[in-house]
Amino acid sequence: MSNSRPVHEFRCGSIKAAIWLNETNGSGPQYNVTLNRLYRLPPDERTKNDNGWRQTSSLRRDDLLIAGEVLRQTFGWICQQTQPTSDGANSPIAEANEPRF
Repeated sequence: MSNSRPVHEFRCGSIKAAIWLNETNGSGPQYNVTLNRLYRLPPDERTKNDNGWRQTSSLRRDDLLIAGEVLRQTFGWICQQTQPTSDGANSPIAEANEPRF
């Protein structure tokens, strides 16, 4: 992923999806998505300079429906970025390919 920061994020509770813009040669920009669960270490495991927040790609059973909703929102945002504007040009943030199914 070429950017050091995501172009957009969706979060619901402890589940977060980050959308990354990946510039490609010839085929236009592509979007990649990372999905993570945020959690905090117990107080006795934190250090003085560490607030204890961590992230993992491992999801629990109760995270799955929330993750599905966050991914649905993420998909909608990406589709919106790739839709042509009223003047016929693609969105300025990305002249990406149509979503592939």
